[in-house]
Amino acid sequence: MIATNFPTNCQEIFITEKGGIYQSDRERCFFLIFQEKTIKLRITDFFVLQKIVFQIDIKTMATNVLPEYDLEIIAPCFMENVLILTLKEVLDLQTIFEGTQTMLELHQIVSKSRYAVSVC
Repeated sequence: MIATNFPTNCQEIFITEKGGIYQSDRERCFFLIFQEKTIKLRITDFFVLQKIVFQIDIKTMATNVLPEYDLEIIAPCFMENVLILTLKEVLDLQTIFEGTQTMLELHQIVSKSRYAVSVC
């Protein structure tokens, strides 16, 4: 997925065909690209949204036949946009957050290793 409506100084953290996360060091924020929306997230908002997404009960969504379980609405106060997600979209968003978390942890490990080597 190629995102076009955010500052050019962003670095790709993790992307899939359904969306992705980009980081802007200049603006000190992340950009979530999902459902053809670009959502600017402060670092704390990023982690709050990630927690909200992982708290969604996908088992209940998948097994319940009542219509109210077909969609999950995410509307935290820090977001201008509302995300209305199907089960598949919840799983897609969880994948994006999992991949992003892995890449951020990997970057931290590499940075620590480079620092340890340069100190020696």
